[in-house]
Amino acid sequence: MKTEIIKITDTAYGGSGVGRNAEGKAVFVPFTVTGDIVSAKTTQDKGSYETAELVEVKEPSPLRTEPRCIYHGVCGGCHFGHIRYDKQLEIKENILKQALRNHPQKTGLPEIAVFTGKTTDYRIRANVRALNGNVGFYKGGSNKFVPVKQCPAIKHELFSKCAAWAEKYSPDTICSLSVVENPIGEAIALIEGKGSLPCVNTEKPFDGVKCGAEQYGIKHLPYKTPFGVAPVGYGGFFQSNIFLNDIFQKYAAESATGQKILELYAGSGFFTSALAKKADVFAVEANAEAALLGQKYGYPINHGHTASAEIKKGQYDTVFADPPREGMDKKTISALMELAPDQIIYVSCNPMTLARDLNRLSGKYAISATAIFDLFPDTYHIETVVLLEQII
Repeated sequence: MKTEIIKITDTAYGGSGVGRNAEGKAVFVPFTVTGDIVSAKTTQDKGSYETAELVEVKEPSPLRTEPRCIYHGVCGGCHFGHIRYDKQLEIKENILKQALRNHPQKTGLPEIAVFTGKTTDYRIRANVRALNGNVGFYKGGSNKFVPVKQCPAIKHELFSKCAAWAEKYSPDTICSLSVVENPIGEAIALIEGKGSLPCVNTEKPFDGVKCGAEQYGIKHLPYKTPFGVAPVGYGGFFQSNIFLNDIFQKYAAESATGQKILELYAGSGFFTSALAKKADVFAVEANAEAALLGQKYGYPINHGHTASAEIKKGQYDTVFADPPREGMDKKTISALMELAPDQIIYVSCNPMTLARDLNRLSGKYAISATAIFDLFPDTYHIETVVLLEQII
């Protein structure tokens, strides 16, 4: 593959810097930023564009900073770790604006509010790997194990628990640990992998462990929020930023003004705990285990599909939706258009599927507020809350 000199002029969603080669073709180069002049080696020619790996920064951009992590560029995470934090926020805001640029709203889109918190020791949910006594991650774009002694993103105490478990129990084949810790320091781990795995009941480092059909210690993790306790199951999704979770929950839930709320993609109750404090809530979750866990904590979470007949029969002032990265499917969008609530609150972790779904809803709904919560500093991930009001 060829090596070329590329001037980086933009940053794409996914974390790569973007420039053009001598032929005028767009080239995507990870770990670069606008203003860099770099030497890059082509890895794939996609026809209309190329991907490349960074060989050398010939002339660094003034937007660069020294990465806080010694494994930056080696481990597969933190694609923005080399970029000044103020610029990271600007990049994320611009990516969202670009994603929404084709939205047909005639009155123009509202300004984007940005919420930030501490940029290290913030992750209380993580997926790490373990092998031969070491904890680590996969190298970016590969399944090569990279052992690490620290991770500035993960809460220090939680990382230490992972390292302690790996040192004592990890096998000679790679296994994964899906871990989560609550604000009082209780932690659970889902252990997965091939071959024989040590699924043991250890008081330390974890308060609960699940491995295959075996489970030891606590069955789920109680996470206290300002509005109530939300349960976290083994391997279940949960918000990751200990410094912003409460603010994120409060902002999103308090945007709901209806007296009867339909919550879609409810999980085990993170947002339900707040919504139920202010209105009559009917919540739906496709994952049966998560729905049951939420029910055990007293939340009105029903197991079912987001476009089910039961939903269509209801009358709701507000719909609150927090879909996965894939966004809403067409059946759910159609159900929402038929249901026609006064207000929709859309929580998104993917600006591209968010923009697609907002366009599909634009015939009946206008965007009245947009906010970014930087739950994942030093990464390209963007968490957004959008408030939609029915067009009268």
